[in-house]
Amino acid sequence: MKPLEPPDSLHLQAAQGWCELHAFAEADAELDHITASLRAHPKVLEVRWQIYANLEKWAGALDIANAIVKLVPDWPSGWICRAS
Repeated sequence: MKPLEPPDSLHLQAAQGWCELHAFAEADAELDHITASLRAHPKVLEVRWQIYANLEKWAGALDIANAIVKLVPDWPSGWICRAS
């Protein structure tokens, strides 16, 4: 998996910071600034899952977890998110 590069990596970091502040709507908006083709990157999906789970959008969170498992089945985080 190729790592994200600026400015996309900076938007991801900003979204993570918003999550730490429990500002999930702001975090979600920050992820929307990431290049459209990279929004399906597993690292982006992990943060999006965190946002959806905290906002109790469970159907969307499950879809995201399933996407993570499909993209990177060897990552435990996708399986853990899917089980939550």
